[in-house]
Amino acid sequence: MKKLIIAVSLIISLGVQAQKNENLFSAAMGQMVVLDKINNTANTIYTCDGVAENGFITPDAISYVQSHINIDKINAVYIGTLIGGTVTTQGDIFLYKTTQDLKGGVYDMTKQATIQINDGGDFLNVTMKSAKAEEKFRCALDEDATKQSAVKAAHQKALVAKETKKMQTNTSGVDDLLDDLGSGKSAPKKEASPTTKKETSSVSGADISSYVNEIIQKFRSKLNFDDFQGKECQVRIFFTRNGAITNFSQEGGDETFCNYVTSAINGMDRLPVPPSDAVYNTINGATLNLKPN
Repeated sequence: MKKLIIAVSLIISLGVQAQKNENLFSAAMGQMVVLDKINNTANTIYTCDGVAENGFITPDAISYVQSHINIDKINAVYIGTLIGGTVTTQGDIFLYKTTQDLKGGVYDMTKQATIQINDGGDFLNVTMKSAKAEEKFRCALDEDATKQSAVKAAHQKALVAKETKKMQTNTSGVDDLLDDLGSGKSAPKKEASPTTKKETSSVSGADISSYVNEIIQKFRSKLNFDDFQGKECQVRIFFTRNGAITNFSQEGGDETFCNYVTSAINGMDRLPVPPSDAVYNTINGATLNLKPN
């Protein structure tokens, strides 16, 4: 029997009905996942002027953001407006592997448009085509915006590292409590350290086991695992007390499987409502290790 194993400082297992996903790439590369990756990556940013057929220049028409997001060796270009230095759903995303691909032309994520670039010396010339129109842009490197993007990415990386360290400390007192959840048993509770005793003292193994099983059922409704046996993905999901997902991050694991997982999380909206504050405080932001077996 094939199983999905989810670990919350330990491992929990359950059987799943596996089906082959023929559109893995499109499922894994959901727009919100890519936007989130771009916004947390050090990007190269250009400010582009529109160039009409008669040579008329429309200054500062759009931004061109080249991002090495490296999702399964795939990178991205965002063309559109930036709001506070952040890419939004108002723009268009084009996927590529190498710069040479961009020179030859690549599709956007919806396959409704293409872009092609060439080096024009001091400028990057960009041609964007769709079935109905063709637009040309002359793009100049925005050094200030590029530097700000690097600073933002470094800050985000440091913040994630800090939160991860904090979560490891906060959950250290419940590791043994969860050891037997795979068999439905409650393990003896390990004495928590002074920094975690208050947070974990009211958590019962039965409550956590029941709630994590609800999360597993949620994943089962969204994911098929036939192609991912033996793969792992570590993710952290942040959510409100009523289960509404506010953020998530990929912490490690197989890139293709993780892309599939994060795309599914992106479409979930919410997790089941935790049965108590204690369970919520334990699971919210904890690292979940997904392992189809």
